[in-house]
Amino acid sequence: MMKTRADMPTMGSWDNRIRSFWNRTPSFSCLYTDENYGGAGTFFNDAPGQGATNYSWDLDRKISSIKFVPNERDCDNTPYSGWYAEPAPSTPGFGDLDRDGRADLLSRDRGGRLWFVSGTGDGTLISGGWNSMTALTRHGDLNGDGHGDPLARDSFGTLWLYPGTGHGTFGTRTSLGGGWKSMNALTAPGDLNGDGHGDLIARDTSGKLWLYPGTGRGPFATRKLIGSSGWGQMSTFLGVGDVDGDGDGRLDLVAATQDLYENPHAGSTADQLRLYPGNGKGSLAKYRLVQQSWYDLNGGF
Repeated sequence: MMKTRADMPTMGSWDNRIRSFWNRTPSFSCLYTDENYGGAGTFFNDAPGQGATNYSWDLDRKISSIKFVPNERDCDNTPYSGWYAEPAPSTPGFGDLDRDGRADLLSRDRGGRLWFVSGTGDGTLISGGWNSMTALTRHGDLNGDGHGDPLARDSFGTLWLYPGTGHGTFGTRTSLGGGWKSMNALTAPGDLNGDGHGDLIARDTSGKLWLYPGTGRGPFATRKLIGSSGWGQMSTFLGVGDVDGDGDGRLDLVAATQDLYENPHAGSTADQLRLYPGNGKGSLAKYRLVQQSWYDLNGGF
């Protein structure tokens, strides 16, 4: 009897002598009729712990090499197809502020300073004075330069666009107008109407939901009402990409009612997580209930 857990490109004195085989390793075993894991493509794959139940008698006294692999695909020695492609110019990925291919974060501390946290895990201080802003949101290229641009509203109700530079910093801010104090929630979910420009969603104090279509030049086009009632009960809403399972590539919206507390009363809608599928034309379909009895554990949702 011979025991091994190591790959054996040759079998030595056991070459062409094995008549039964048992695999007790956590890996797949590959048995070959030639040395160095060859033999006109002939191999035998034995799944982990499966033992000799699938042993092929065609290999009786014909095994000349053995190897153990994590995936049965690795038994046949066929090279994987190449995944390399020349990089092409493209818009930044979701949340990528420095164009390194990784999603990044913006964080405002209690002192009013804004931090850029790159996808590599280290943070860079951008500037101070951000405590004067009553709302801050970002996603999408709003001025057509290929970089993600945050939006911020100050205490006077003016909405500001901070053009991204692609290096985790911003250019000179641009005013997008006043009157935004009437909005109590802002989120930039990406391109909701399918025109290739990032859009803004805002909720006014009466609970109506408005879409502000991006133009790719900074200012927004004429706003569109996309929710006439019921949005006042939402504690938060945000764009999450295409998550409704239809694979249409259209951005969807997720919203949470009230404070997401536990043990609701029967029939309560106070702690629901809802999915509003986008239609790619700037409107939302009727919501689907994702889950009842969601509750906020850390105040972050």
